[in-house]
Amino acid sequence: NNIADLHRNLGDLDAAKAACQRALEIGEAAYGRNHHRVALSLWILGFLSQEAGDLDAARKYYEESRTIRVATLGAGDPRVAENLVSLARLDWRLGRVAEAVDHALEAEDIARRHLQTTAAVLSEREALGFEASRTSGRDVALTLMASGKVSVPDRVRIWDALVRSRALVLDEMAARQRAVREGQDPETAKLARELELARALLARLLVQGPGSRSPKAYPAKLKKALAETEEAERALVASSPSFRQGQERRAVRGDQALQALPAGSALVSFHHYTRLADPANGGDARESDEGTASYLALVFRSGARSPQVVALGSAEEIDEQIDAWRAQASAAPSILPIIARRAEARYQGVAAALRQALWEPVARKLSDEKRVFVVPDSAIHLVNFATLPATDGRYLAEDGPEFHYVSAERDLVRASQSPERGKGILAIGDPDFELAPGQGGSSHPAPTRETPLEADGDSCQGLSSVRFSPLPAARAEAQEIAALWAKDRKTGEFAPDVTLLTGKEALEERFKQLAPGRQVLHLATHAFLVEEDCTQSGVEGAVNPFLLAGIGLAGANDHTAGQSDGEDGILTALEVASLDLSGVQWTVLSACETGVGPVQAGEGLQGLRRAFETAGVATLIMSLWPVQDEATRHWMVALYRAHGEGLRTSEAARRASLELLEGRRDAGKTTHPFYWGGFVATGDWR
Repeated sequence: NNIADLHRNLGDLDAAKAACQRALEIGEAAYGRNHHRVALSLWILGFLSQEAGDLDAARKYYEESRTIRVATLGAGDPRVAENLVSLARLDWRLGRVAEAVDHALEAEDIARRHLQTTAAVLSEREALGFEASRTSGRDVALTLMASGKVSVPDRVRIWDALVRSRALVLDEMAARQRAVREGQDPETAKLARELELARALLARLLVQGPGSRSPKAYPAKLKKALAETEEAERALVASSPSFRQGQERRAVRGDQALQALPAGSALVSFHHYTRLADPANGGDARESDEGTASYLALVFRSGARSPQVVALGSAEEIDEQIDAWRAQASAAPSILPIIARRAEARYQGVAAALRQALWEPVARKLSDEKRVFVVPDSAIHLVNFATLPATDGRYLAEDGPEFHYVSAERDLVRASQSPERGKGILAIGDPDFELAPGQGGSSHPAPTRETPLEADGDSCQGLSSVRFSPLPAARAEAQEIAALWAKDRKTGEFAPDVTLLTGKEALEERFKQLAPGRQVLHLATHAFLVEEDCTQSGVEGAVNPFLLAGIGLAGANDHTAGQSDGEDGILTALEVASLDLSGVQWTVLSACETGVGPVQAGEGLQGLRRAFETAGVATLIMSLWPVQDEATRHWMVALYRAHGEGLRTSEAARRASLELLEGRRDAGKTTHPFYWGGFVATGDWR
């Protein structure tokens, strides 16, 4: 079989088929026809036949391979999904759209369930790697959607599958954290352990397969392991409210997400996928055709049952436009008016191109919706649609709908048992980064949050070479916000549930102690993101993405010794993810680029955003580029004022941006989005 693959890669299909036929003969002589290793050779022969253009033979091989695998491995085995994806691609090649949909969705269902089972016993890094490489029917299904040849009922079925497959690893990690938090109860801990063991056995059976010793016993073993896992899940659901909540979230269907869509609003769900060539248009749709990385948007207006499909085109081209837009959006304009106007004109040109590529095709499917929920994918996570130009020098923040972001369509549906809301606010501002045991104060000058990190020499030396600069405006911001929160809206008196930590008091230890149980966390400090390439030298395998991002607190610049409690002033995303922040309604990350990080299609951004979501935070307000210190203070104060007036999160975020934008316009200053468009809200829009 391996020699056959080598010949195929060298372009010699005849030699490849001869080698595979020999492998089939050996396998059949050793094991008999009905064996999963024979099925592998049959599947490869189907692949080679399709390469050669013999589509009838390809279907025959695929079908027989599938039949054997179902009989010997079980209908839920991921190798069965491989057969189904091959059949779906072949159906697409032959124009059999309905059959292609059926095969693609069956494959996706098998692969999704297998990922959920396997991810339960993997680390997050391993689970993300498995998600990125797993068999999937998504590419075929989305190619079919983009073709416009799919019936309305099948569009609904594909939509439902996409909803169920989004952010699976994130859900697993969040559920794992909830289970840890509930582990204090002995009975719940016992049931959680029993489920862990049952899942581990099931995952091992699925990954290892039947082997060659007792293949006939494998289906019965698999059936028993599956039944034991389901029984353990039912027992834990009955005992654990948080586990039940996680199961409810996983079970959310596409129609439930749409039912939760508020009246007068729309949902735009972006998808990054590989679009297969269309043979009807002369495309090369051989089995080996890798296709084109593309974006597609599914648009729903409230009350709709099926999506309007918008094929957006090449992901490479759109990603380049996003990079160009980010470069202009995050570049601080000069204080000289004439140069600032030129910078804004450059921004308008680049942003208009991105609007035409990414937003206008979607907007044509909308009407007068006041609010648009955006589910981004891949690089689109880094776009603030409100900053794109409208007309006459204005922006979508002024003339467009109100934008709000969610990590997955399931986020629109509230769990039946939401966590108990926390109380009060913990506000942190301008930590004393120079703090060390027996020392205090800071001799650094006062730059803005435009330059969050200073590093000497090689930028790949890691955090040991990084220094954080003080943020005096961040201290004023935290103080002002604490005062706004403390003043009771009804009585005008000051509430006792406000904790303000600045300077030497803004310790990592205190944050970890005080953050759980709060309603709002406000962190006006520096964030960091280490490039993954800088961590790979001499390291086996990839680094946990939660170790690449974090927040600087008091003492972060002292790399020679930890604080007296062993903390080092660096709050990593990994440490955040391990906290119980399930009652926190808002976490406001008033720092540079807190909403960026490595992206993975279908799973979103890795880093601080994901860490706070894993910890249980309902809503995150974060930045997409290095933000200017004083402008950030004004934006945050406007945000909390709007919140104090009873506005929903999405409304408050828009109000804050408009207040800064209009203020700058009235003062005759540049309205470049650098000053007002860096922050977005994601999560619960309420």
